[in-house]
Amino acid sequence: GTNPVDLDKVLSKISSFLLLRDAVVLIDEADVFLQERGTADVDRTAMVAVFLRQLEYFQEILFLTTNRVKQFDAAFQSRIHLSLRYGDLLRAEKEQLWRAFLERIGTAGFRLDKSSEQQSQTLSRRNLNGRQIKNIVELSVALAEEGGRGEALTYAHPVRTM
Repeated sequence: GTNPVDLDKVLSKISSFLLLRDAVVLIDEADVFLQERGTADVDRTAMVAVFLRQLEYFQEILFLTTNRVKQFDAAFQSRIHLSLRYGDLLRAEKEQLWRAFLERIGTAGFRLDKSSEQQSQTLSRRNLNGRQIKNIVELSVALAEEGGRGEALTYAHPVRTM
């Protein structure tokens, strides 16, 4: 929900439902709950307060993801038992991602120029994260398919999208 009352009801229902099932919860992009509170946005401040109260009594395992670690509300620090920070990808990891995304395209029936497979090493030199690599590959496929020409995906397609 986008208001504190709805959020409180939803979180209470989720907690009750999970209590009987030994489940794990993932809240992806939990930034709205984790960001530092201020006086400007009263509704968001109230939602953070509701979330903090619910979190205090939450018995199950909860994963929260965010890209805004530096903007955490201080009240969350004592309630989070373990924080994992993922640094930038190593070049070898980026190369693996390029290869994996390109292979996935090949297995989906899309024609892949052999030179583009070999270029994953060159592409991995760019300072990109996994989501950016995935988006570039998807956009590259769209470029290759553009106009119904059905051309094979080449190294030039990802380079054009960057």
